Amino acid sequence: MKRGISVEFDYSDDGLWIHKAKGSLNIEEIAAAVNEYWGENRYFMMIDTEAPDGFYDAGLFNEFVPKGDTVKVYSFEATKRLFGIK
Repeated sequence: MKRGISVEFDYSDDGLWIHKAKGSLNIEEIAAAVNEYWGENRYFMMIDTEAPDGFYDAGLFNEFVPKGDTVKVYSFEATKRLFGIK
């Protein structure tokens, strides 16, 4: 994985947060990070271009507002659970 890119599992919905400290993530970097963390498969990603109201005020990032780029990626199985598909 490239330097400056981190991956964190989100236990609330079984997704992966992929964060790049400086600059923007590209598809190749996202794919490499997911492949290293979970292995090769098919995934869905959500790109959030704007933080929801109160996101930073709710204490989720406490002392700082993150810089860089962040994407959330879900496995096919996690996506099915999120949408209630069996």
